[in-house]
Amino acid sequence: MIFSSFIIITFIKYKQCRKQPGDIILGISVADFILSSHWFITALFSNHGRFGPHTDEDSLFCHINAVFSVIGGVFTFLYNVSFCLYVILVIRNALKKSTIWRKRFHVVVFTFTFIILLYCIWNKTLGQTKYGTCSMKSSSKKAYFSFVPLILFIIFAWVTLVYIRMRLPNAKKILKAKNELITFYSIYILIISVFYLMIAIMFMYNSTKDEVVSFNHKMINTAGNIAKIANSVILGFIRV
Repeated sequence: MIFSSFIIITFIKYKQCRKQPGDIILGISVADFILSSHWFITALFSNHGRFGPHTDEDSLFCHINAVFSVIGGVFTFLYNVSFCLYVILVIRNALKKSTIWRKRFHVVVFTFTFIILLYCIWNKTLGQTKYGTCSMKSSSKKAYFSFVPLILFIIFAWVTLVYIRMRLPNAKKILKAKNELITFYSIYILIISVFYLMIAIMFMYNSTKDEVVSFNHKMINTAGNIAKIANSVILGFIRV
């Protein structure tokens, strides 16, 4: 939340930060802030917290918290996809005049997020997971719904890195900038790929179990939740 807040404040205060890809970075930061707030509130008002059990599935609190969970998760995913796509479009535009999306990124992200949220509400999939957190209810359908996009994004992110290496020329004037871009992007997608893979494995593993009974199950879920939180913290530090 701290790093995300810093980026948001910087975006508002300094006009030069509002240029692309600053707006996309802002989108990712807002998404991370929403997710971090969701996890903070979840921990604060969990059945094991000092404030007592406030996470009944049918409660208004749980439904609102679940909505923030879905919005934050979808926002984070779509804005990370937008960032990769933006890098590709910028390189294409540098080599050959082409269109770089500006407002379209945000329109697409908000539209898809709204559609997914409506789908969850309409199909009554918002509620408690098997661990008692308020988000999308645990099910095999939800697992595949979450697993496939995450794996596809990991593939797309690494394809983007290959595209950068292949398409940017090795001219002396831009060689330093090229190497810096590749280094930054490589670290960024390596970290996000590891975390997304951990989260994807957690989703798939949860879909095969009806109850939380085994030690391995608890460990995989714990690792997945740590990945969700660490993803926001570490990547937020890198963006700063």
